[in-house]
Amino acid sequence: PVAETSIPLHAQGFNENKYQSFSSEDMRFVAKEDTLYVHVLGWPSRHEIQIKSLKDNSPWYNAKINKVEMLGYEKELEYT
Repeated sequence: PVAETSIPLHAQGFNENKYQSFSSEDMRFVAKEDTLYVHVLGWPSRHEIQIKSLKDNSPWYNAKINKVEMLGYEKELEYT
């Protein structure tokens, strides 16, 4: 089996936070069907975030954004 011949790993899991703290500019994206989920890894001090990779004519995401929600928050969010 491959596991017997591979180089042994000395760490498990994620180690992204080992050397630095995350901010509201650090994000992870997951897409499922017609929904894009954005995980913001630090709470924004001004209670707003800017997702530069979703701007108009972005090479990363070109679908129209119809709605923005925050999980666990019932009120409507403003977005541009």
